[in-house]
Amino acid sequence: GGEKARLALALIAWQKPNLLILDEPTNHLDMEVRDALLLAMQQFEGAVLLVSHDRYLLRHTVDDFWLVANGQVLNYDGDLADYQKHLSQINANDEPASSIKTDDNKTKRQQAAALRTQLAPLKKSVTLAEKSMAKIEPTLVAIEQRLADPSIYEQNNKDELKAVLKQQSELREAMEVHEIEWMDAVEQLEQAEVAYR
Repeated sequence: GGEKARLALALIAWQKPNLLILDEPTNHLDMEVRDALLLAMQQFEGAVLLVSHDRYLLRHTVDDFWLVANGQVLNYDGDLADYQKHLSQINANDEPASSIKTDDNKTKRQQAAALRTQLAPLKKSVTLAEKSMAKIEPTLVAIEQRLADPSIYEQNNKDELKAVLKQQSELREAMEVHEIEWMDAVEQLEQAEVAYR
């Protein structure tokens, strides 16, 4: 392994660029190629922008460190040992904050559970109204199709027409009742959700 990396290093050395930008260059390199890269970087006369987690490589090749954090790039005054101390201090300071965060998360979970409990009957009302409307809809469609058939208006179908019109009227009234129930439940649900925010 490492033939491609050796070839890439040879091509870079042959081109003699003024600037090298290397992002995690030692990933997937064997020790021999890693050492060759280290030697080549130490002898390189141009500028090198290096992004790496390889502390050995950083310790032996880098003159200036830059800290990339919180959407900023800042010049870091110190070496890797200083940076390790900096990270340890940040981690020590974060421990109490994480317990506060845990309390915040617990409170949020409790509030969400209370909201779910409050919203459950409203959601159930919405669902029931929707199911009731869905149950009526096919029958209303069938009635309208039957009423679109001219034969129902013939004299001998007078009783059927009367029954179909009565059924249509009853179903429309029921549909209207369920639509009002649905609109009320949806409105209450939305108000409860807005109040929670």
